[in-house]
Amino acid sequence: MERRLRVAGGKTLALDLRCQGDEVVGIRISGDFFFYPEEGLERLEAYLVEKKVWRTDDPEREIASFLSENGYRAVGFGPSDLAFLLRGLRC
Repeated sequence: MERRLRVAGGKTLALDLRCQGDEVVGIRISGDFFFYPEEGLERLEAYLVEKKVWRTDDPEREIASFLSENGYRAVGFGPSDLAFLLRGLRC
């Protein structure tokens, strides 16, 4: 399953979901952006699934905190864009 969003500046942000039954077991983030350091993107994807961030009261805050605490930076999308794609997420 895939979700897409056109973010500010006309860039695309996409989530590819891997499901087992009703559970999300994997998320891949792709699109027109840069992520520093590059290997942090996989950690972010794993964090989203492990913490089931889409079920939290404030996904944007969770994502922003994770990025800040780990010194990660996304250029081309923000925590609010990713949180928007995650809202109501289900398989």
